[in-house]
Amino acid sequence: MSDNVKKKICDEANIRFINESLSGYDKFKYLPNWLKNKSKYLEAERTRPPKNQKVYKRSSIIYVDFGINVGNELSGNHFAIVLNNKDNNKNGVLSVVPISSKNKKNYISVGEIIKDSSIKHFSDEARKTQAETKCLLVAMKSKGLITETVLKHEGIKKILNDGNEISLDEALKKMESSGIDLENIDSIITKVKFLTQDAEAQKKVYHSYQKYSKKSFAMPLSIQTVSKDRIRKINKFDPSGNIKAPKDVMIRIDEAIMKNYTKSNL
Repeated sequence: MSDNVKKKICDEANIRFINESLSGYDKFKYLPNWLKNKSKYLEAERTRPPKNQKVYKRSSIIYVDFGINVGNELSGNHFAIVLNNKDNNKNGVLSVVPISSKNKKNYISVGEIIKDSSIKHFSDEARKTQAETKCLLVAMKSKGLITETVLKHEGIKKILNDGNEISLDEALKKMESSGIDLENIDSIITKVKFLTQDAEAQKKVYHSYQKYSKKSFAMPLSIQTVSKDRIRKINKFDPSGNIKAPKDVMIRIDEAIMKNYTKSNL
């Protein structure tokens, strides 16, 4: 096929994509975003150097860009549960069961799985960031390296008054173990800014997950094999991929798969 023919075919397809995007058909309202994302996925596949893939354990909960697909095929962004018994860093795809917020025939109730799986992760990460920030501020204040004016200007004074007391000895030991030079005020201020930015990033993820506080339902008839490139994260603090579905949920999903895809009984 010549380059001119390829271009003509792509131009014809593009006109259809534009028409469908503007058609008012509800399913296609996110079609432009999907086309943009898919073009990026394809470009990255061609141009990026080979890399080791992230390894996901069975029952991991991930967030997947399923795209805009044909007919009753699953579309949109959904959480999903990894089915693979084994994964490795050379494997670029995963088999997953999507999760929906809607209850339909053949769906399996998995309770408040997103909320229950993520809440401890959020609490642990937030406490870790806040404790590290407070240790640094306590140590700095004790050495006269930071003033109330600077604290107020940097928007971090409230961290010192959060009610969770940290002794000076604890703070200094933490700074020593972290390799932070308390004589270098510029690098310290930069570190504090990074920590407060981390706290804001964690808050963004936490608030995003609040909309998943209701009951969820696994979709065993919609098993998909997806590229790991479709796995999405809000930022580095997004717990997807690090949170898991409980064992009883995986048992129920296995039972549904056996019932619907095989003639055997568990």
